[in-house]
Amino acid sequence: CGTPALVAAPGRPPLTSRKGLALLAYLALTGRTLARASLADLLWPDRERAEALSNLRRTLYRVRAALDPDAFDGDADSLGLRRETLWVDALAFRDALQAHPPHGEPSAASALALADAARLCGGALLDGFRLPGCPAFEEWLTLEREAHKQSLCRVLRHLAEAALNVGEHDAALRWAG
Repeated sequence: CGTPALVAAPGRPPLTSRKGLALLAYLALTGRTLARASLADLLWPDRERAEALSNLRRTLYRVRAALDPDAFDGDADSLGLRRETLWVDALAFRDALQAHPPHGEPSAASALALADAARLCGGALLDGFRLPGCPAFEEWLTLEREAHKQSLCRVLRHLAEAALNVGEHDAALRWAG
């Protein structure tokens, strides 16, 4: 959440490619193994398939150079991200919401987990990130941002109501803020 950043593994080159960051974000947030041809079309819609696939291979080479080389699953036709090889704040936020759904009266542990999740991912998803010339990616990102925003609003409302229920008016105002 917030501005996208990839912290490269120690001794590895940083990833500065926007398409590389877009590829990582898409694979991480969809959580699926996808056809390489679909990924190539998503990120290089104005290129012929062969050129788009070549661009995908080069981008993937740079991404692998910055990450653990075993971060990806797949074969010649498909590509997926092995989630256990990297930490993604937006996925940690989703995990917290799944483990502690923001409804009903939260336990102290649940409220703490949701508060941590809200602090972790309080901003817009991939804030400021754009990929001009890739309309399908931009549309997907818009939908992901909206879903994240709605989830965050539910969490903040839940935390504000929980604080009000125990008479913590200042905390309720901070969460509602």
